[in-house]
Amino acid sequence: MGISRETLVRRETNALLDIRLVDVLLWVAALGGDAGVTWSVTPAGGSTTETEGTT
Repeated sequence: MGISRETLVRRETNALLDIRLVDVLLWVAALGGDAGVTWSVTPAGGSTTETEGTT
């Protein structure tokens, strides 16, 4: 995953709570999994646009 052992241990023990989505997706891929992601964007005007992606 390109992270240090210390960082991995801190994430596994919840000592490091600032985890980026890309890090989670890399973790899933490193374990041989597939993650689906759905997100919403709400512009200042109000209507919501949903997008799905799979990595």
